[in-house]
Parts: sequence; C-alpha cells; structure tokens
Amino acid sequence: MSVQLNLGDKLYINDEKSTEDLDQNYDDDYDDEDDQYNYDDDHNNNYICDSEGEMDDDNDIFQIDPEIFEYEIYPMNKIDSILDKKCEKILNALNLDDPLDSLYLLKQFNWNPKTLLEVYNKDKSSFLLTYFSDDNNNNSKKSSSIHKNKLVSYLNIYSESQIGSRIKKDAVKCKNIPVESYCNICCSSRTSSEMLSLDECGHLFCTECWQMHFESLIGNSSGHFFECMQTKCNVVAGKDFVLKCLENTDSNRIEKYKKLVVLDLVNESEDLQICPGELVIKAKNSIPSTPKTHVSHFKLISTVTSTPTVSFNFKSTSPVTELPQETKKCDSIVWIKNKPSAKRVVCTTCETQFCFLCSTPYHAPNNCSTIRKWNLKCQDDSETRNYLLVHTQDCPKCKVCIEKNGGCSHMTCNRCKHEFCWVCGNDWKTHGPTYDCNRYKGNSEQDTAREALNRYTHYYHRWINHSNSLKFEKALREQCQLKITEKIMNKEGGTLVDWEFLTEAVDILTKARYTLQYTYPYAYYLESNEVKMLFENIQAELEREVENLSHSLEKVNLNDKFNIKIQMSIVEKRRKTLLKDFFQ
Repeated sequence: MSVQLNLGDKLYINDEKSTEDLDQNYDDDYDDEDDQYNYDDDHNNNYICDSEGEMDDDNDIFQIDPEIFEYEIYPMNKIDSILDKKCEKILNALNLDDPLDSLYLLKQFNWNPKTLLEVYNKDKSSFLLTYFSDDNNNNSKKSSSIHKNKLVSYLNIYSESQIGSRIKKDAVKCKNIPVESYCNICCSSRTSSEMLSLDECGHLFCTECWQMHFESLIGNSSGHFFECMQTKCNVVAGKDFVLKCLENTDSNRIEKYKKLVVLDLVNESEDLQICPGELVIKAKNSIPSTPKTHVSHFKLISTVTSTPTVSFNFKSTSPVTELPQETKKCDSIVWIKNKPSAKRVVCTTCETQFCFLCSTPYHAPNNCSTIRKWNLKCQDDSETRNYLLVHTQDCPKCKVCIEKNGGCSHMTCNRCKHEFCWVCGNDWKTHGPTYDCNRYKGNSEQDTAREALNRYTHYYHRWINHSNSLKFEKALREQCQLKITEKIMNKEGGTLVDWEFLTEAVDILTKARYTLQYTYPYAYYLESNEVKMLFENIQAELEREVENLSHSLEKVNLNDKFNIKIQMSIVEKRRKTLLKDFFQ
C-alpha cells in the first residue's frame, strides 16, 4: 500500500519509512506489502487521514497497519469550525432546515456524527419518530428553552461560526429591565440599566451580583452551565448572557470561561480529545549577547517518567544568554474520524504521542485498563510488602519482626532469645537438632509470595531496561548525526542522502524499542496458556532483531547500508506482526 501525506488533503498518520529498494529475493521471504510514507514537516496545518484505493472498512485498514488512525488536530480557538462541520454534515444528510435541530441530535449521540448517521441509516422512519415527534415530550426537539440555552452555549465560542450566525437570532438574549428594581442579593435599589434577568424565569438581580456569581463559578471550574441565582430555579444562563455580565471583568476569566465551554463539549464528545502535552516556550525576557543572534527551541515533555524526553534544539552559531524556560499546556483538540479506540495520536503542535482514549502515553499492545493497572502496581509499595513477606517472619514468642540473612533455618530471636525453625516455626528444642525439616509444606504462603515477586521483578526489570535503552537511542541518534556530518565534511565518501538510512534506522529502532517496552506489562497480565506462549515467541523474535539492529548501528559504514536496510525491514515487520495479532 502506498500512502502519501499531503497538507490539506486526506492522509494516514504514520511515520513508516520506505524500504522498497531492498533486494527482490528478500521481498519474496517477507511478502507483506511494504508501506511507503512521505512527510511534510509543516506542523501548523491540520492533518486528516485517508487512504488510496478502496479501503473504507476500518478492519481492512487495520489489517494493513494496526496503528493507522484517522484524525485532525485543531487549536482550541478553532473549536467553532469543528462544530460547524459536524452540524453541516447532519443538516445535509438528514435534509434539515433548522441548525438547532442538528445541535440537538448531535448532543443525543455524544456529538459524534458518525454514530448518529449509522443509527439514522438503519431505520430512518423510526429515527425521525423518536427524535422529532411532538408526542414524545422527552425526546422532542422542542424540549425546553433551558435545553436550548445549553445548545447555543456551544456556538460562537471564539469566533462567529457559520452555524451560529444562522441561529443567533433565536439564541437567549440578555434582557434589560426598564424599571427601577431591588436586588435581593446585595439588598440595594438599582436603576433599570443595572438590572438583568434571564428571559425564561425573569428573576431580577443587579449586574454586579451576576458578575460575582459567574466569577465564583468560573473559579471553581465546575463546567460552564451556570444556573439562575434564585433559589430552586434551574434555568441555565446562556453563553451570551454570561459574557455580557463579564464585560467588566478581566480577560483571563473570560478566556477561562471559554475554555470551560470547550472542555464540556470535549468531555461530552466521543470523537474529541484534548492533547495532554506541554509546550516549552522561550522566556520572554531572554537577552541575546548580540543583536543578530537568534535561537529557536522546541522540546517534547513526556507525561510519565518512564517515557524518554525528546528534545530538538536548532541554534545559530553565535553565543546566546539563555534564561530559564517556562511551559504551558498544549490544549490542542484531536478530532478522530474512526471509532474511538486506544490508538496513537501524535499532536502536530507539541509532538506529544498519546493514547486517544485515556490521554496517557501510547501503550500498544495494552488496552487502557491494563496499562493503568501496571502503572499503579509500579507506583505503590505493594512489592515492598511482598519483600517483607518473603524475607521476614514474626518471632513465634515475642512477635518481633525478624529478617533471615543467612541460609540456616535455626533462628534465634535477638530480643527474647527464643530459638525456632524458620521453615515450620516450631520451637527448636522439640524440632530436634537436624536441619532437615520434615514439616515443610510445599507451595506455602511464603513460596507463593516469593514466586509472585520474582514474576513481577522479571517483567519490571525488562520494562525498565527498554525504557533506559530508549534514552541511549537518543544518544545514538546524536552520534549518527555527528558521524554523518564528520564523514561528509572529511569527504570520506557519500552524501547526506547516502547516509540518511542511519537516521531512518534509529527511528525504526526507537519505535520497536518503545513497543517492546510495553509488551512486558501485556505479558505480565496474560494467562499462562498457548496464547501467551505464542506472544512470548513473537516478543522474543522482535527483541532479538532489535538487539541485532542496535548492535549493527554501533559500528557502521556506508558499505553496511544494504544489510542495515534489511535489518530495518525485519524489525518493522516483526513489530507490526506483534501488533496485528495482539493489539485490539
């Protein structure tokens, strides 16, 4: 399959490198289709995934590459354009006239137009009766003005959207009361220009009290649906009303309110997610040593300590005085085109790689619950308790904790001087002088705990080992770049294009090492059966090829290019085979 990445066009997100120039005899041994991926380095554009050929079914695509995932990346202030596209799709598909109808339907289906249209196409008549029948008060599009306020609150968050402009006239308006009134909150008389009420309930309060009420709710970050201040009144204040009351507040609160609107929309949506990454930005008051000096920095900060930190620094040759850097949340919005699943998303803004479902570092072949259990197990102190259980016992007489630091089973408590057998716990006087305890019980609690600890240690050490190796791969990348530059500058043979295979090899090695790291939590929770045996065989094959490639890259020259490319292809095919068979 050939997949090409074009800005503004549809594409598949993947970072596969081409190895199609390998010898045909090798291709006969590995007859899977080679995937070719071309990239554009401009990360300021939206990325949409699509394929060449007729492969509309997600399962067919998955069989080609289990990591393929279709999505777009938007900055948070472009949320209006996402909602515009969703609403237009529903309006056109269902031939609706009122944009508010599309908002209503989308909310019923967690703002996922794909799910909505699937249900609609199964039984159109039943769908229309369910959601548009006036007799069905619970599901009628004319449910209530309160519900309408909630719908229009999602419109025109940062800018005038196409859908929002078409129904803005129907949105909840702020209503000035043309009479002098009394505010029951601050207990003061106010002029007509100082009083406001929601159209639906008519409860009058002064603008200052409304403002303080909304500022308090925004500070609590408890969502953006703010109800009327009147006791037991559940009328929701629309976004326009809230923003009118916040006209005299600081801009940070207004921006926070808009962000709350976006977060509520994302939390309700099956197909939207907020990027959990961070951007490292240059301190504003950095002082260069010369007027013409410039420095451009980009760094990717990992969300967990077990994942390596990747940094790219593009510096001018002139010296520069650098001040401490500060970070900010990325907050880009991911809009997927497939069904929600634990697939990899790479944010084009901050380059963070994460799982769409749980927003943690990408963890294939594990599902979200498995990696969550593993992370908790690695973080808590349960293994310390296991160690104490295996290596310590309480004295049968005084109950003080005793650690066994020798091979002899004849124990003497330092506190009460009681002598006993470590194996059976009986008094040594009745036990006899022999060290062969005939009261030993196989599969005791200690043996079970010891076995559990050894099993956990086996997988944990390999998990950590690959995590540490990933950090060495970063150093290897830098060494390769230096080696390429040195050989080209010394005219030892080849051009930059000739040596490009080295950086490609390090990329493939890093991907495979990353996948290998996450195979150990997967194996830890697998039941001991034929499936686990198969998995461990494939895992061992991948690990062997990864180590072979890593060893080959330590001492490489241009004559090794062909062999390195063969090893690259083997490693990637092994990695894909493992994910195809076990990544769900």
